[in-house]
Amino acid sequence: MSHDEFNSVAVSLYCETLEALEDLPLSIQSLQDMENFLASAFSRIPTPAIAPFAFEKFWRATYHGHSQFRNILPSKIKSCLACFVAAYGGDLADGLSLATASQSQSIVR
Repeated sequence: MSHDEFNSVAVSLYCETLEALEDLPLSIQSLQDMENFLASAFSRIPTPAIAPFAFEKFWRATYHGHSQFRNILPSKIKSCLACFVAAYGGDLADGLSLATASQSQSIVR
Protein backbone atom coordinates (compact mmCIF):
# COMPACT_ATOMS: atom_id res chain seq x y z
CA MET A 1 0.00 0.00 0.00
CA SER A 2 1.45 3.39 -0.96
CA HIS A 3 1.90 6.18 1.58
CA ASP A 4 -1.03 8.08 0.09
CA GLU A 5 -3.28 5.02 0.20
CA PHE A 6 -2.19 4.23 3.75
CA ASN A 7 -2.94 7.80 4.88
CA SER A 8 -6.30 7.93 3.12
CA VAL A 9 -7.51 4.49 4.26
CA ALA A 10 -5.78 3.15 7.39
CA VAL A 11 -4.92 6.47 8.99
CA SER A 12 -8.37 7.90 8.27
CA LEU A 13 -9.94 4.90 10.00
CA TYR A 14 -7.56 5.34 12.96
CA CYS A 15 -8.42 9.05 13.28
CA GLU A 16 -12.17 8.52 13.03
CA THR A 17 -12.03 5.75 15.63
CA LEU A 18 -10.04 7.94 18.03
CA GLU A 19 -12.70 10.62 17.76
CA ALA A 20 -15.36 8.08 18.78
CA LEU A 21 -13.18 6.74 21.62
CA GLU A 22 -12.93 10.22 23.15
CA ASP A 23 -16.47 9.72 24.47
CA LEU A 24 -15.62 6.63 26.54
CA PRO A 25 -15.35 7.02 30.30
CA LEU A 26 -11.72 7.24 31.42
CA SER A 27 -10.48 4.00 32.98
CA ILE A 28 -7.42 1.83 33.16
CA GLN A 29 -9.48 -1.02 31.71
CA SER A 30 -10.27 1.08 28.62
CA LEU A 31 -6.58 1.89 28.22
CA GLN A 32 -5.64 -1.77 28.49
CA ASP A 33 -8.30 -2.69 25.94
CA MET A 34 -7.16 0.07 23.54
CA GLU A 35 -3.40 -0.32 24.07
CA ASN A 36 -2.59 -2.12 20.80
CA PHE A 37 -4.91 0.07 18.78
CA LEU A 38 -3.48 3.30 20.20
CA ALA A 39 0.08 2.06 19.63
CA SER A 40 -0.65 1.19 16.01
CA ALA A 41 -0.20 4.88 15.13
CA PHE A 42 3.52 4.45 15.71
CA SER A 43 4.13 1.28 13.69
CA ARG A 44 4.13 3.01 10.29
CA ILE A 45 4.43 6.77 10.06
CA PRO A 46 4.38 8.12 6.51
CA THR A 47 4.57 11.87 6.10
CA PRO A 48 2.92 14.02 7.25
CA ALA A 49 2.68 11.88 10.43
CA ILE A 50 -1.10 12.19 10.71
CA ALA A 51 -1.63 9.25 13.07
CA PRO A 52 0.83 10.31 15.81
CA PHE A 53 -0.72 13.78 15.86
CA ALA A 54 -4.20 12.23 16.03
CA PHE A 55 -2.94 10.20 19.01
CA GLU A 56 -1.70 13.43 20.61
CA LYS A 57 -5.08 15.12 20.08
CA PHE A 58 -6.89 12.10 21.58
CA TRP A 59 -4.52 11.94 24.54
CA ARG A 60 -4.86 15.65 25.30
CA ALA A 61 -8.67 15.41 25.06
CA THR A 62 -8.81 12.42 27.41
CA TYR A 63 -6.04 11.17 29.71
CA HIS A 64 -3.48 13.99 29.60
CA GLY A 65 -3.21 15.68 32.97
CA HIS A 66 -5.09 12.94 34.84
CA SER A 67 -2.43 11.95 37.36
CA GLN A 68 -4.41 8.97 38.66
CA PHE A 69 -3.45 7.07 35.47
CA ARG A 70 0.17 8.21 35.27
CA ASN A 71 1.79 5.31 37.15
CA ILE A 72 -0.45 2.53 35.84
CA LEU A 73 -0.42 3.18 32.09
CA PRO A 74 0.09 0.15 29.86
CA SER A 75 3.69 -0.09 28.64
CA LYS A 76 2.90 0.44 24.95
CA ILE A 77 1.04 3.65 25.72
CA LYS A 78 3.97 4.89 27.81
CA SER A 79 6.25 4.10 24.88
CA CYS A 80 4.00 6.00 22.48
CA LEU A 81 3.99 9.05 24.73
CA ALA A 82 7.77 8.94 25.06
CA CYS A 83 8.26 8.44 21.31
CA PHE A 84 5.95 11.32 20.49
CA VAL A 85 7.88 13.66 22.79
CA ALA A 86 11.23 12.44 21.46
CA ALA A 87 10.14 13.03 17.86
CA TYR A 88 7.97 16.13 18.12
CA GLY A 89 8.62 17.66 21.55
CA GLY A 90 6.03 18.90 23.96
CA ASP A 91 4.71 17.89 27.34
CA LEU A 92 2.70 14.81 26.44
CA ALA A 93 4.80 12.51 28.66
CA ASP A 94 5.35 14.91 31.54
CA GLY A 95 5.44 13.17 34.89
CA LEU A 96 5.77 9.65 33.50
CA SER A 97 8.41 7.26 34.73
CA LEU A 98 9.77 5.53 31.66
CA ALA A 99 11.82 2.37 32.24
CA THR A 100 14.39 1.25 29.70
CA ALA A 101 16.31 -2.00 29.59
CA SER A 102 19.30 -0.57 31.46
CA GLN A 103 17.93 2.37 33.42
CA SER A 104 14.91 4.26 34.61
CA GLN A 105 14.31 7.88 33.91
CA SER A 106 11.57 10.27 34.79
CA ILE A 107 10.26 12.91 32.43
CA VAL A 108 9.30 15.78 34.69
CA ARG A 109 8.84 19.43 33.82
